[in-house]
Amino acid sequence: MQTFLPTSLFVVASWISFLIPPEIVPGRMTLLVTMLLVEVNIFLTVSDEAPRTPHLNAVAMWGISCITAVGVNCSTYYLYSTLYCAVPFLYICR
Repeated sequence: MQTFLPTSLFVVASWISFLIPPEIVPGRMTLLVTMLLVEVNIFLTVSDEAPRTPHLNAVAMWGISCITAVGVNCSTYYLYSTLYCAVPFLYICR
């Protein structure tokens, strides 16, 4: 429970970053990159404390999936902002 609840909340918080307007790049990217680094830190801490097994255990798979979810949010925002700023009739990105 000490791993699953915090990582789940961080993934949900990374989804909330899509409510931030796309013009506010520093705030959104700071939030997403911080979430990604926290997820990686939690994963590394838990994997060091877990008993060694030759295969992935459930906590490791959960950590990898949470890191992937936050990473996909980062890349989705990057693609969204790149495409959004590439459209010439949207004068948001100057």
